Amino acid sequence: MTVSTTFLGLGAMGSALATAALDAGHRVACWNRTGHRAQSLGERGAVIADSVEQAIAGTRTAMVGSEGVPAGEFVRRQAPFLAAMTEQLAGFAATIDEQDYLGPGQQSLRFTETALNTVMQASTGQGVTDEVLKPAHDMVRRQLAAGFGEHGTARMFEELRSVR
Repeated sequence: MTVSTTFLGLGAMGSALATAALDAGHRVACWNRTGHRAQSLGERGAVIADSVEQAIAGTRTAMVGSEGVPAGEFVRRQAPFLAAMTEQLAGFAATIDEQDYLGPGQQSLRFTETALNTVMQASTGQGVTDEVLKPAHDMVRRQLAAGFGEHGTARMFEELRSVR
């Protein structure tokens, strides 16, 4: 099954993001080191993966949580994931070069706004600033206001091109 977004790590933020995605009607896959945290999301329709590799297979977007994990351990765990995700960069670049933002398998700007809203709320709720996300959030909102809600998130690059 192809999913819109995969959530790796289901602490407070990962669970909130996955729940928001399900509530918005998106297909979601989840993986957590301790599987019982994924159970309620599975009951709501999320695909529960047995491994990180299984979770990211067939997805174009993955969100990674790191609650309670020391930085060095986080890096050790994420290195294989990041290596797998960088393999997707060529396809992302082709989408931008071809300006084909309505092609299959793309995460819509509407979904991205939902995800960013949720991340920003969860961040501030945990006392973490959301300042680094605000420029991207503002750009997504401008794209939505211009009527591009169903276009893939890569369409944001068109706004960056126009600034040059």
